[in-house]
Amino acid sequence: AVRPHELDSEELTAALRPMATRTQEELGRIRDKVLDLLDHAWPILKNSSLLGTWRQRDQFMRNIGPPMMLLHWETIRDLGRIPHSEEGRTISMSEAAAIAARADKRFFIEMVSHRWFSRYAPDDLNNSKARVLIEWAKHRWASGLATFFWIDFSCIDQNDIAPGVCMLPLYVSSCNNIVCYDTPEYERRAWCRVERLIFSAFVAPNNEFVSPDFRFDPAAERLPNGELKPQMEDQSFLPDPEDGDLSYPADSLLVRELKALCATHWGKCWKDGLMSRAMDINKLRGVRNLHFGITQVRLRRFGKPPSAQVAAAYRVATAAAA
Repeated sequence: AVRPHELDSEELTAALRPMATRTQEELGRIRDKVLDLLDHAWPILKNSSLLGTWRQRDQFMRNIGPPMMLLHWETIRDLGRIPHSEEGRTISMSEAAAIAARADKRFFIEMVSHRWFSRYAPDDLNNSKARVLIEWAKHRWASGLATFFWIDFSCIDQNDIAPGVCMLPLYVSSCNNIVCYDTPEYERRAWCRVERLIFSAFVAPNNEFVSPDFRFDPAAERLPNGELKPQMEDQSFLPDPEDGDLSYPADSLLVRELKALCATHWGKCWKDGLMSRAMDINKLRGVRNLHFGITQVRLRRFGKPPSAQVAAAYRVATAAAA
């Protein structure tokens, strides 16, 4: 086999282990169990905070597939980069919760939604994304939230991806927040849209974008509730993942299945009262059901306002959705 020339320009950390193969029967069993949890267990847990339900969620997930693993921001800081799953640098939910308890802070999980720098590496050679995640975590920890990241490159076994992808709705719906790394290529990616859609469908109609220039400033302006004031807050249409770009066209069927899953489960796992809050306070339209071009989410941006290129691309995408 010939080494792809793109690899010569990457900072690679993967081990040489053959990719696992899974039968459709195996994956089908996992998907059926995921759906059962989303239909029955997850709605029961919706009105309890993560602090009260993470143990139950963790056990449910361990019973049916790969457990939810998390990445401590200090690991990113110490390495200077985002580690590959094969390095074994992630920790379990129980380990993360124990770290938060020792620090006397609230256990908090944030999903990182991002466009990979290439099909081989999640970040550029300057590790720009890693630096922003460190800065974001500093902000969270200074605000009393012991945030831990769920990021696909580290938290899904990259040599056995399929079971983790089956578990994706459970992983995402066990997060408190979604952090979208805002680059010009991000918005058009189908999988990035799927991640935002899953979070909105199962957790809250809220997407937070963090720009590559974000830096933690202890003196930055705060909202009355103590949260960092975003550079921009607006209502935005959810873009259709099927209109997004895919590196692997074969993923289109899975994207369609996840889209349908979000439509049938839209809002069923939201905390009681969130629907009314979304409509009355956040002034979101079309949130009772999922309809692309009608359903809105709250979009907040942190860091400098997006460049003209990013803003134009976003306007085109949302206009197309409408």
